[in-house]
Amino acid sequence: MEVSAPEAHVFESQSGGVFDMVKVLGEKFEEQRDTLEKEEMNDKHSFNMMAQDLLDQIESATKNREEKSPFKSQRESDKADFPGEFADTQATLAAHSLQRARPEHCDCALPTGTSAVTAGGSGPVSCHQENSGSVPRGHSAAGEDEAH
Repeated sequence: MEVSAPEAHVFESQSGGVFDMVKVLGEKFEEQRDTLEKEEMNDKHSFNMMAQDLLDQIESATKNREEKSPFKSQRESDKADFPGEFADTQATLAAHSLQRARPEHCDCALPTGTSAVTAGGSGPVSCHQENSGSVPRGHSAAGEDEAH
């Protein structure tokens, strides 16, 4: 009988399941990375679009303001001139009202700067109408001359 060396057991790897698990996790990781990169690109694109829109709005508003600036300056200048012009207009209106209330050929004693009005305050009348209650020939109730 011959004595022989014991047979060696063949090495069987027990790590096959671990390698498969690492391979599956690596594929899953790559899918997640690709998804995140796409989301990041979409977010970046959205941000750039929003930023461009805001820049366009700023540019448009600036242009609009610059176009209106001369007009605004002119209106402010007109506003500064308004009180003087308003006072002149009021004085002219008062002078015209006085002339309508007292025609040039009227010889009554209505003081200058006064306008005759009816008792109810409804408007100018002839100075003769205020004093006597009747309208003399040649005058109208509004103080304008009639044709003779």
